[in-house]
Amino acid sequence: QRAQQPETSSSSIPLCCRVSYRLLDLDNLQGIQTAVNSWVQEDNSDTTTLTASPIPPIDVLINNAGVMAITNRELTRDGFERQIQSNHLGHFLMTSLLLPKLTSKARIINISSEAHKIARSGLNFDYLWKGEPNYGAWKSYGQSKLANLYFSQELYRRAQEQGYQWDVASVHPGAVQTDLGRHLLGLDNWEQLQQNPEDASLLQKGLVQVLSLFIKTVPQGATTHVYLAAGAAPQPWKAAYYVDCLPQTLSAIAMDRDAAQRLWQESEERAGLNDGFFASLKTAAEREDEEEELEIVAP
Repeated sequence: QRAQQPETSSSSIPLCCRVSYRLLDLDNLQGIQTAVNSWVQEDNSDTTTLTASPIPPIDVLINNAGVMAITNRELTRDGFERQIQSNHLGHFLMTSLLLPKLTSKARIINISSEAHKIARSGLNFDYLWKGEPNYGAWKSYGQSKLANLYFSQELYRRAQEQGYQWDVASVHPGAVQTDLGRHLLGLDNWEQLQQNPEDASLLQKGLVQVLSLFIKTVPQGATTHVYLAAGAAPQPWKAAYYVDCLPQTLSAIAMDRDAAQRLWQESEERAGLNDGFFASLKTAAEREDEEEELEIVAP
C-alpha cells in the first residue's frame, strides 16, 4: 500500500523520482529469485505505469527488513530458522541478484543491531541455520545480527578484491517505534494494542508508556540510514559499523574474518548461488572464456 501511494499523484512526480517496486518474501528463496529477476530483466517503455517500470541503476541499497525475537522456533519453506533467513540469507541472495544494477560507486547499507553482542562466543554454525538444539528467541536474533556484520565485512573485502569500488556499512538504528517488537508482547496482544489500544490492560499500557521514553520515532531511527545513504559520512566506510551516525569500534569476535568467510560460503550454498555471489556480473563472453578454459584443461 505504501509503494502504491505515489500512483495517485503520478502525473506530478518527475520521471527520475517515480517509484518502481516489487513485493517479495525474504523467507522464500525462489520467490526472491523470481521477483528480482523479473524486475532486473524487465524492459518496459511505459513510463506511466509505476509498478511496471524497470528498475533503475542503484546508487544506494539498504537491506532493512527483518524480524526479531520470534518466541517459538519457526522454519521457513526453505527449511531454515526464520530469523537467520529473514535477517541475513534473504538479503544475501537479493543483494547478489541486484549486483548488475549497482552503479560503479554504489553504497550498500546492512541493518544490524547492538544485539549482535548477544552472540558473545561468535556464530554457532551447528545452531545457526536450524535454530536447534535449544532454540532461543534472542539467541537466534543475536546470531542473525552478527551475521549482518560479517556479511558487510566480507562483501567489502571480496568486492575490493574483484575491482568493484562499492562501499559497505552496517547500522544499529536503535529501538524504534515499529512493529519489529510484536513478538515481545505476543502476536495476539500486539494486534489488540494496534486495533483497540483502549482495551489494553494497565500493565500493557504502563509498559508501552515506559518504553516510549527510550524508543526512537521512525524518523529518528532512520537518521543514520539517511546520513550514510546521502553520502554525508566520510568515505570509504570499509564495512564500518555505525551507531547514531558515528563509526564504532567492534570486538574481535565481531570482526572474525574466518567466521565471516565460512558464513559467506555457507550462505552461497544455502541460497543456491552455485556459481558464486558475484556470478550475475559475469558477461556472456567471460562465461564463454571460462568454458573454453575448462575444455582445454579437461582430459
